[in-house]
Amino acid sequence: MKRFKYNRVALLSCVLVAALSLSAGADKMYELNNYVLIRAGSPAADIDVESYSVPSLADINGDGLLDLVVGEATNDSKGKVRFYRNIGTNDAPVYGGFVFAQTASGDLWVTRYSCLGIFPRMVDWDLDGDLDLLAGIGDGTVKIFLNVGSTTNPLFDAGTLLTADSTTLNVGIRATPSLVDWNNDGLRDLLVGEGDGYVNIFINSGTDSAPVYHAGQLVQAAGVTLDVGSRSSPDYADLDGDGLKDLLIGDGNGQLSLYRNIGTSSAPAFSTGSYVQVKGVSISLGQRSRPFVCDYNRDGRLDILVGEGVGKVYLFTSMSPFVLGGKRLVEVQNDDGGWDWPLDDGDPLTGSDSSSLGSVGLGLAYAYCRTGDPDMRTALQTAGQLLLQKTNDFYANEGTFAAALDSIFETTDYSTHVRTAFYDRLAAGTYYDTRTDTPNMTTAMYIQSKLDMYISQPNGAAWDLGLSLVDVAAVGADTTLWADAVKTAIEQMALGEKIDDDYINDYDVLGLAGALYGLAAAGIEFDPQVGPFTAADNLRDLGDILASWQLLSGGFTFNSAAREENVGNEFLQETAYAARALFAVDRDRFWTNIHNADAFIASNQMNTGGWENTAFFYSGEDNAVTGDALVALQTTGSKNGDLDYNGMVDLRDLAILSQNWGRTGCGFCDNADINGDHAVDLIDLLLMSENWMTK
Repeated sequence: MKRFKYNRVALLSCVLVAALSLSAGADKMYELNNYVLIRAGSPAADIDVESYSVPSLADINGDGLLDLVVGEATNDSKGKVRFYRNIGTNDAPVYGGFVFAQTASGDLWVTRYSCLGIFPRMVDWDLDGDLDLLAGIGDGTVKIFLNVGSTTNPLFDAGTLLTADSTTLNVGIRATPSLVDWNNDGLRDLLVGEGDGYVNIFINSGTDSAPVYHAGQLVQAAGVTLDVGSRSSPDYADLDGDGLKDLLIGDGNGQLSLYRNIGTSSAPAFSTGSYVQVKGVSISLGQRSRPFVCDYNRDGRLDILVGEGVGKVYLFTSMSPFVLGGKRLVEVQNDDGGWDWPLDDGDPLTGSDSSSLGSVGLGLAYAYCRTGDPDMRTALQTAGQLLLQKTNDFYANEGTFAAALDSIFETTDYSTHVRTAFYDRLAAGTYYDTRTDTPNMTTAMYIQSKLDMYISQPNGAAWDLGLSLVDVAAVGADTTLWADAVKTAIEQMALGEKIDDDYINDYDVLGLAGALYGLAAAGIEFDPQVGPFTAADNLRDLGDILASWQLLSGGFTFNSAAREENVGNEFLQETAYAARALFAVDRDRFWTNIHNADAFIASNQMNTGGWENTAFFYSGEDNAVTGDALVALQTTGSKNGDLDYNGMVDLRDLAILSQNWGRTGCGFCDNADINGDHAVDLIDLLLMSENWMTK
């Protein structure tokens, strides 16, 4: 199936958000940012339990938000469990004060043995719909405290010791349990760390609600017993993206070790462990690291909460997709400043694919705006020089890339070049188009050449022309003919259909997304009078139609009639442009759709840092699709007014707006041009005020 590769553009607003450039361990798991300490209370302060913090996440009060659960060892030799209620969102948690887990007689507690107070994990043990408390005890035993209260107000019983082969389950000292389907038989088994540094697995031969555990077996790694030295604290997840559960294990020295599963889902086998690193240095929290793997900020990437001996709670988030994607584009850039398509040919001296410069470069620009990475800035300078050398081989996406470069380097040189060398010459009928070998081409002729290019896939023309319209507006050229062409293309679209086993009228999703994005970004309203969308009265109605084509995964597919769920038929390119279109039309109205598309894109980033369009019809990393993904993630990253992308519209955003007040023709004015009209004015201030102090 042929994929489009022209005119991948979007509006760029460059705000430099500082980010640490970090790397993973020798066995690359994923790249981690440096830690932050989790805070709670009002005013917020670092969480600091009396000692031996053991964090995890669970919805304790049934409100749909993940709360913070922290086990602790108290100074009076007890192990207790704190619940910190999440009063923020799942994307950006904010924790209030804490309460202790309760029984009928008061605070739930166990006797502290040695350094371990209690190691809690919230699970629905008896499958009755509420959360029970699985607890590792310092004496090596494991207890289950059943919730005899409710989903919204948990109350726990006195607790029952677990058994294995009809005797009390005991790993010797400092039990650190988690539930896992170890052998892929559909039953929850019990994974337990211990004070001596080994990891035990207890296989369940009963049921999930009434488990029957057998004697524990020591987990092996590279043919020998897995041993982290002391105080093993295991958690599991697919940490390397191969679909198999790996182990992440804390130890008595405060380090984290990754053990990759090199076996199968039903018969795990693990490699030699490697320390997880940040900036090339192994993580070391001093003593007694207790990891919990989760997607803390709902960005589709795994993060790590870690407790330790002093009582703090650390968070290591996975490095942003912008860092990984941007680094990948720097890595595969050719010496001339451009990129190969679909992927690097291995020779940086070969000529680059001319049509991909704008789409790939724009993605890199967005990555730079979110990271401030100096290597990305250098790569953009090189790509900008290549753009300035163009005279007769422009592609429409390069106008928006030029506006992005203007914003980054505080100039107007790039937009001026594209406007004068391309659009002004089209308007004057003096442009020579190398793509069609046509001299004296006019704007109307160029638009017609686009229609001719998509003669066998007419829906694609709506997409291409829509993105061209964004580009024309970005460099300040006349949008009249382009806007008329986009409107006509929408009215001439044909909705996707399935006839027998074949789909016809492909790319209606992409066509509507591109056209809608072009009109909305250029600020041009439209009421279709003919064609398949006559029921729509305006762009928001067209947005409703596009949003209705979204799959449950958050992705979009190539044909609106091909929306079968759970078959893996999502396309990255369709998803990226649909998200941008909905964002441009009304980001608040379509916020859920945008967020879900954003999460789908982030969760499908490849281990290389790039993206492929789909694993269903077409497989393989694609530089242009990587650019599409990065632009979509940035464009969908915040609501009106959140100029620094910190999740809140606040005084920092107002400061950015103030610094750019009154500017015009400045690219997109450091994100302060909220409505995309190329001026920072009262309209932008009003848009910001609508979301003031909201997340």
